[in-house]
Amino acid sequence: FSIEHQPALIGRSDRSNPASAEILTADLGELAEARTVSRQHAKITEQGGLYYLESVAERNPTFLNDMQLAPGEKRVLKDGDTIQVGKILLTFQLH
Repeated sequence: FSIEHQPALIGRSDRSNPASAEILTADLGELAEARTVSRQHAKITEQGGLYYLESVAERNPTFLNDMQLAPGEKRVLKDGDTIQVGKILLTFQLH
């Protein structure tokens, strides 16, 4: 998934509301484990050349390199970091 706008939301679209997919940068809804991902689970933002991961979902945790983020907590992302939302693992890559 390419980050082309901010905030870059990670989640799954609502099949009953197709417009919900338009706000997601990373729509994980078609993946096998998508049921473990919130509609808006986490977000990535860029500030001053640094990228930050923030947990958005209160009930479903977000992990950065196996460390759980509290809702609203931001952590700096580095190239190669692993992001876990539900049972889905993503790798953050800078290009």
